Amino acid sequence: MIEISAPPNRKPFTDEDGLPSLWLNWFTLLEEYFNSLMATGTTGQRPNPAPFVGFMYFDTTINRPIWAKTNDPTTTWIYADGTNA
Repeated sequence: MIEISAPPNRKPFTDEDGLPSLWLNWFTLLEEYFNSLMATGTTGQRPNPAPFVGFMYFDTTINRPIWAKTNDPTTTWIYADGTNA
């Protein structure tokens, strides 16, 4: 699971070399987090392990959304009605 810390408040947007180091790292993590909330792909592309329990994945092979039920050590996928996917 991706954990997002507080933004680097009161820090300059650029370091002494003119690079947005602290902020760039924070925004990169934020983008990674939002991109991990949902994903789409084939059955063979399902993430394993999923980023977190409850993660939604739209499986284009079966044309249905599925959710990660467990994540220890591999992901168990289920349909919205609770049956195994």
